[in-house]
Amino acid sequence: MILITGAAGFIGSACAWALNQRGVHDLILVDSFRKTEKWKNLRGLRFREFIDRGDLFEALENSQWGHDVKTVIHMGACADTTQTDVDYLMTWNYDYSKILCEWSLAHKVRFIYASSAAVYGDGALGFYVGAREQAPGQSLRTTLLQRLRPQRVS
Repeated sequence: MILITGAAGFIGSACAWALNQRGVHDLILVDSFRKTEKWKNLRGLRFREFIDRGDLFEALENSQWGHDVKTVIHMGACADTTQTDVDYLMTWNYDYSKILCEWSLAHKVRFIYASSAAVYGDGALGFYVGAREQAPGQSLRTTLLQRLRPQRVS
């Protein structure tokens, strides 16, 4: 069984579609619709269950299928480049990813992580993701993630 986060987004739903085309239908799709029309991206897909992202960890521990997950494809993150609520970004782009990765490691589940939300910017200074601060007007994502990166202690 494959679990896909961000499954109602453009890339997540395309991933589910590609798996369906290969005959894979034993999918758990995870996302949050809020007030968007992302649900339309799921039309025509074959999957076992849809779980709201806020209910995922409880479902992994308490559902019949939770122990059958062999692979997690984690694409779930806030991809809104105008989002400036740091608490929201920390919760859904950092903490959620960390907890899901830790769950995968503890259960010996393959964890595939891809998030374009981590490197957005306006490109005026290139797309280098290094130690410099972001220029005004650029997304705070790289700056935020750089600050979260553990520092080596000598």
